[in-house]
Amino acid sequence: MNFKLFRIPILLLIETFGFLLIFLFLIAEKTYSILATFLILLLSGYLVRRIHSLNQLILDLFQKHKKVALTWSLLFLFLLPIFLRKNPYQIYILFYAGVFALLALGLNWQIGGTNIVNFATGASFATGAYTAALLAKHQKERCT
Repeated sequence: MNFKLFRIPILLLIETFGFLLIFLFLIAEKTYSILATFLILLLSGYLVRRIHSLNQLILDLFQKHKKVALTWSLLFLFLLPIFLRKNPYQIYILFYAGVFALLALGLNWQIGGTNIVNFATGASFATGAYTAALLAKHQKERCT
């Protein structure tokens, strides 16, 4: 059996499984379903780390087919608000998680790459937060 023929479908299946677990975690409302989804996510990550051949297979798939994996990820990322349209709170949480992830990546790049502490990113983030709070306050006063 030629394994190279099934490399891209296996990659898409692995990535779909991960996004499905994240999606189920986001829409779960009962404590047991949240815990079950979280445990499945932890167990799958543990198995990938412990089984060296599986770990190597996944690393190899993602390294050789970066464009396919990135395209599939972006497709899921853009479709996630459509799937969550009945749950605006989850969209709100995901948006802020993305903002904080970008902030953390920027700080990691600045501090980790140059080893120089730079407070400009934090100051810009604080200015944006203060401006958003002022706009929200004035919008609330205008609505009442």
